[in-house]
Amino acid sequence: MNILDKVRQPENRKLELKRSLPPKAKWLKSIIAFANGAGGELILGIDDKSRDIVGIENPFELEEKISNTIHDSIRPSISPYIQTINLKNRQLLSVQILSGQQKPYCRGRCASSTIAADCHPPAARRSAPHNQRMQSTARAGKQACLRARD
Repeated sequence: MNILDKVRQPENRKLELKRSLPPKAKWLKSIIAFANGAGGELILGIDDKSRDIVGIENPFELEEKISNTIHDSIRPSISPYIQTINLKNRQLLSVQILSGQQKPYCRGRCASSTIAADCHPPAARRSAPHNQRMQSTARAGKQACLRARD
């Protein structure tokens, strides 16, 4: 699927479009959700409401910042595939995350009280029955992260 087709799609559990890089906590949650789910892609430089192609400045600096933040913040380690895309004379940045092989993925210290929020895809938090299953998974994930820290 080419980039224009992706821009036309609605955002979903495998696709996030952003005008610019949101605060770290927000975009890292998306990256973690992609790794804990079926994988996904974050595309920067697209207005997520109007779908206008606005582009980004300094894509190489942003790529390095994203790569370093993912490497320093998420455990187990995730290797993103990041690429710059030129579209309509604007530069976009695509951050692709494959479905993880060492689930659950968490931010830094997984022993924090925010593990349920950090280790779960946003769509999973919307449905009550699914939420109950995910809370059970969060407890198991928290225990796994605690064991890994010891």
